[in-house]
Amino acid sequence: SGAGTPFRGGIRNYPDKETHKSNPKWVVEDGSQCLEFDGVGTHVILGNETIPRRGPYRVSFSIKPMSDKDQTVLAHYGHYIGSLALNLNDGKLTGVRTNRKMERIPLDSGLKVKTGEWSDVTVDYNLSNLTFTVNGVKSAPIPCEGPGLYVGVTTVGGFGAKPKANEFVGRNGWFKGYLKNLRVSQLPKE
Repeated sequence: SGAGTPFRGGIRNYPDKETHKSNPKWVVEDGSQCLEFDGVGTHVILGNETIPRRGPYRVSFSIKPMSDKDQTVLAHYGHYIGSLALNLNDGKLTGVRTNRKMERIPLDSGLKVKTGEWSDVTVDYNLSNLTFTVNGVKSAPIPCEGPGLYVGVTTVGGFGAKPKANEFVGRNGWFKGYLKNLRVSQLPKE
């Protein structure tokens, strides 16, 4: 099946002319070991159901964007779209949640992620609502009930924004910056 790769056939959502490595570099930035993404095509693919389709979850990480362009940080997306994309648009943390009925729910946290600075990000999904937290500031809950769409991998580092870009990742391109402390876990009970 094509569920294991978002770049099936080597061309879908990937740079036309690869002139770099696809894996991000391990570097030390501000005294912390982290991954450096080049904003061109570096990415990490995590296994099927890292972000569960049918269960509550928490995704947390720290990022330091080094570009103010619109970019995708993380997407539950294999060959087919999955249930979650996290983006930076106009300096804010945004995204899309897609449910099993293929309804796309826009996610606008209203929370800023500053270019050139570290931000701690948490995304909680409890099967009814999704909530963002950036640097301790929590968004209002965004209603998006039910299981996500399709089983799939999670890609960290983005997707290319080719002319016919999928609505799921929209106008966003590859993430340029640093990422550390990525964790996906079961959402703690309230």
